[in-house]
Amino acid sequence: MVKVKLKHLKPNEDGVVVVKSSTKNKHRFISFLSYEKALIHVREGSCRVIDDHTVEKFRSNKQMKKYIKKRDNYTCHYCGGYGDTIDHKTPKSKGGCSTPFNLVCSCAKCNEDKGDMDYEEFMKTKCLVVV
Repeated sequence: MVKVKLKHLKPNEDGVVVVKSSTKNKHRFISFLSYEKALIHVREGSCRVIDDHTVEKFRSNKQMKKYIKKRDNYTCHYCGGYGDTIDHKTPKSKGGCSTPFNLVCSCAKCNEDKGDMDYEEFMKTKCLVVV
């Protein structure tokens, strides 16, 4: 496999980057990301550059969820309770990616309460709640 520096990653003629991945059953597939999202995934460690127009994803979404829950010890990042879901600190609707830096373990209630709020905005509301 050719080692390519990040500065050499560029979109193909369709303006996207090819993403190679595989399922836990070793079925291989390809998908596409915008150049900007591909850069984020590479910088945040969920993909590596294979060649000028292609990156390889390290984990499937299912594997990523399992990894995040285990990493966070099944503890909700927001309230400290039992974490049974995964949440994007920066929501996908606001440009967040599914990378280890942007994903945290969350309980269903906090995940639902947060909705598509930014992390800082939601944490301010959590700090104002008196129990």
